[in-house]
Amino acid sequence: MAQTDVLRERFFPRDLGLAPAAESLRSGRVYEFLAVGKDEAGALSKLLAIMHTHDAKLYTSGGYSMQEPDNFVWTAFADFGNSRSTPEDALREIKRLSFVTDAQAAKIGEVVFEQFLFPVFGPNHTRAVILRAEPLVHMEQRLMQEFGTGGGSIMFEEGRNYALEIFGHVLSLLPSPTTELQVRNAVAGLRATGWGIFEFDVFHFEKEGIARVSVRDPLFSAVANARESFFTNGVVSGVLEGIFKIKTGVETSSYEEKSRTLHLVLKKIR
Repeated sequence: MAQTDVLRERFFPRDLGLAPAAESLRSGRVYEFLAVGKDEAGALSKLLAIMHTHDAKLYTSGGYSMQEPDNFVWTAFADFGNSRSTPEDALREIKRLSFVTDAQAAKIGEVVFEQFLFPVFGPNHTRAVILRAEPLVHMEQRLMQEFGTGGGSIMFEEGRNYALEIFGHVLSLLPSPTTELQVRNAVAGLRATGWGIFEFDVFHFEKEGIARVSVRDPLFSAVANARESFFTNGVVSGVLEGIFKIKTGVETSSYEEKSRTLHLVLKKIR
């Protein structure tokens, strides 16, 4: 199998669970809006049109389909600082839309997190939580300080088990997937969930038992003096095991600080 295609796209950060930055709240008229309703053509454009009509500046806006068929959720953070309207005016207009079944608005003040969305779900409607990368890296470092190489082994195995369990959910979404398709979905899933931008070279894996993996912007890349994550290494090993049904260990690991890229060589465990 050929090397994974080099990812040349430009990516943009995904901000989750946060209201606009504090400096954006100076007007004292920033509100979070929620609308729930029946999905139909033009629904989003009508919601955005109401915000535009009331001269509301949108910081974020987005929606998605709910588990219930033909239902959607839409949220937005809107600043009415330069508007002659009130948020209540916009909310009343949203509620009058024929496809809207529920709508609410809440003023953003001291609470800096979004207020309407819970719980967090991943693919296949699996429950998820959002963990900050830095405390996770620090947890690993504390385990290493406390237990030495044993702490690293624990984190590696937990990363491996995490990847194997997650990969099972991914496979359930892919009927009769080829090896290449499994790798592509693993790369996309790890990127979408914030683990980094992965590239798998598994051309020689099945014959020689050697895989080379690079990870751009791994979870520890923004943590001072961190150059490795045994949990991340375990995740990579688990992905390979999920695809090829073969256990692997890390042969070499190096981190290029300038390019923020982790390079791993994994070898099949005989």
